[in-house]
Amino acid sequence: MLERVAGNELIKKLQQQGFSKWRIAKEINVSWQTVNLWAKGVFQPTQVHYEVLRRLVEAGALPGY
Repeated sequence: MLERVAGNELIKKLQQQGFSKWRIAKEINVSWQTVNLWAKGVFQPTQVHYEVLRRLVEAGALPGY
């Protein structure tokens, strides 16, 4: 289980696992611009989006792939 980290750190971990911002956005139903703002630390994901991002990082794979 990951400790609570900033949204931009979760995005960075997913990108290190090979996921693009576009793919992350599609999987969690937000725009890639939103993911980009999270990655830059301008905004933080909502609690719901944070939990989905965390689960994706822990799983290391996107659902259905």
